[in-house]
Amino acid sequence: AKSERPAGAKGIALTPLKRSRSADGVEYETVSVEFARAQRLATVTVRGPEAPPPASADAMVAQGAEFWPLKLACELDDAILDIRANEFEIAALVFKSSGDAAQVLAYDAFLDVNKVHWLAREIRGLWRRTLKRVALTSRSLVARVEPGSCFAGTLAELVVATD
Repeated sequence: AKSERPAGAKGIALTPLKRSRSADGVEYETVSVEFARAQRLATVTVRGPEAPPPASADAMVAQGAEFWPLKLACELDDAILDIRANEFEIAALVFKSSGDAAQVLAYDAFLDVNKVHWLAREIRGLWRRTLKRVALTSRSLVARVEPGSCFAGTLAELVVATD
């Protein structure tokens, strides 16, 4: 009811997240978490998009929950909440990224061009909420920017959140 989606526009279905848990971590499609419990450490790796952004806002809506920025925000949010609720001994989170920074920037440009579209606005809001959740996590936060990382544009905000 509070959505800014136009009355005639069809929404998208948020499908359950695909994740697999092992003794040493949690694997999502765009995020992985590796625990080094003896060191009280969790390494959170975010993966950049594998494909370019869609050609139009309608194509973004058609992708639904599979649209990379939306999927990433949902999976990262879930991973942070999982660590906060279930991994009490973890004292520090290390953020890493992998992928093509140019692709991340292409998605940012796509969302900027479509910023008046209801779904683009919702995704930007979800990303802001996820970044706040990261920043307010009661753990030490570190970002490792290494060759091959894709901390650019929106993902660079994760680096800032660890400051």
